[in-house]
Amino acid sequence: MATAAGDRHTQWEVLRHLGIADHAAGRLDAAREHLEASVRLCRELGLPAAVAANQVGLIYIAAAQGRRDDALALAAEAYATAEACGARRIMRQVEEARIQAMAPDTDHGQK
Repeated sequence: MATAAGDRHTQWEVLRHLGIADHAAGRLDAAREHLEASVRLCRELGLPAAVAANQVGLIYIAAAQGRRDDALALAAEAYATAEACGARRIMRQVEEARIQAMAPDTDHGQK
């Protein structure tokens, strides 16, 4: 409905929540696709805090898929983005995700 209405703000939120639901269900590829689409919309809309928040999920997904280098690169980008817009809570979430991504033998939501 958001797409049909051209409501891009609602679209990015819907994509984010679909990504979260897919991640929780262990559908990591689908979760990644939804969150990456949400990130693209957030960038287009000029919502840097939302970009960084979505990237937190992408960090966990990358780690769960064994893409540690991608997870760490995402963490660096997300932290810088959150810091630049003063999103301190998201900065803490990024740091927690980075620590998890570096931890060996950690379940990152993969089923």
